[in-house]
Amino acid sequence: MKKLFSIFLVPIIAIFGTEAVTSALVYEVTQITDNSYENWGWYPQINDNGYVVWFGWDGSDYEIFLYDGTTTTQLSDNSYDDFSPQINANGYVVWGGVHIFLYDGTTTTQITDDSHDKHDPQINDNGYVVWYAVYGGSDREIFLYDGTTTTQITDNLFYNDYNPQINDNGYVVWRGSDGSDYEIFLYDGVTTTQLTNNSYDDMSPQINDNGYVVWQGEHDDSDDEIFLYDGSTTTQLTNNSYDDMSPQINDNGYVVWWGDDEIFLYNGTATTQITNNNYDDGGFFPQINDNGYVVWYGWDGSDYEIFLYDGTTITNISNNSYWDEFPQINNNGHVVWRGWDGSDYEIFLAVPVCECNLVPDDIPTEIPRGSPLGFQASVTNNTDLSGKVYFATYLTPPLPYTRYPLRGWVDGPYGLYMTPQGSKSGHISHTIPSYWPVGTYTYHGVVGQRTGVVYDRCEFNFQVE
Repeated sequence: MKKLFSIFLVPIIAIFGTEAVTSALVYEVTQITDNSYENWGWYPQINDNGYVVWFGWDGSDYEIFLYDGTTTTQLSDNSYDDFSPQINANGYVVWGGVHIFLYDGTTTTQITDDSHDKHDPQINDNGYVVWYAVYGGSDREIFLYDGTTTTQITDNLFYNDYNPQINDNGYVVWRGSDGSDYEIFLYDGVTTTQLTNNSYDDMSPQINDNGYVVWQGEHDDSDDEIFLYDGSTTTQLTNNSYDDMSPQINDNGYVVWWGDDEIFLYNGTATTQITNNNYDDGGFFPQINDNGYVVWYGWDGSDYEIFLYDGTTITNISNNSYWDEFPQINNNGHVVWRGWDGSDYEIFLAVPVCECNLVPDDIPTEIPRGSPLGFQASVTNNTDLSGKVYFATYLTPPLPYTRYPLRGWVDGPYGLYMTPQGSKSGHISHTIPSYWPVGTYTYHGVVGQRTGVVYDRCEFNFQVE
């Protein structure tokens, strides 16, 4: 495992300002693999504990590998190819091959036992697994495993069903043929609903834990547009003359996609064009986490690099002379991808040099005016270096109260001396003034240096009643 670069926790030479800083985040990149064969997989996967899974060549065929933050373990060891691994929040890993296999942190179980080809397994945080299988070389159907039983949830001879996705409530979405074109279907554990019914192809569905579904459709027979279903209504998010493709959705309903070689973000109200350059920012499938951080690979003028948008700024976190692609991001802002090291493809992991976390005492956080708001704040040093960092918080009020409460830092800045790989935490509590406007506030944390360097940002929302 190689540490590619470390950012020193530099001495403080200026004043940590009174406003929220907007400089690019600082990341440390680690090369997880270092061998002479290919570590493949479109999109190595990462969960919120920082566990990474991918498929790579072992000298004779493709096998599944798992990195737990310290050690890499080969989960499969056989004479055939294993591919398309997915990992859930509990560290359970599912993958395809001749059969579908599930690793629960201790034991690997073969959950299928038939002769049909199986593809694209997906797993939710409850251990439910969904995939599609090929019958007779032409018919594709969707299957769901609930930890005990496997159920075939489609059964339409000669109509193909592809690319299932599953949320933590066990809802499954996929694209399937209705006999004339591809439509989007949703299974809620009991009933299957056809979400689209038109004369053009709809594809690439994604679903969040609130049951919102996003997809792309050839709306006007000349280009693809993005559509969003919120559980009752379908809204067309784009309407232009170029293709909008590969949408992803987070649990807050934010949607990201690429169109016209640029990256776009819909925040539930408005659409923002994140990139605006003469380079290809398409890649495939820009990814978004539940904090609204977006990651993608794009051209920098000489090769493809990994870019991160944190809601404020764009950071090139790979920044080298080699090809980097297929990033994934977890809810802590950790990013994994595959990249060329000069001889073959390897797996890389980027984490903030120093990261912060805010966890409210109560979830959901609904605070009556005059009542206390409490949360746990923590700062973690992800490097092998020691040094001093500064941590502070600020508030964003609900619209239209853009200047209220008073702007500036609410807590801190606090100077924290961090030991290598060390962390510090503490509880913070405030009483919400009785005169504050009702609405949704955001409590932000920032860790960095007084020079304006930002290592990480963290936040949570709370409702004043």
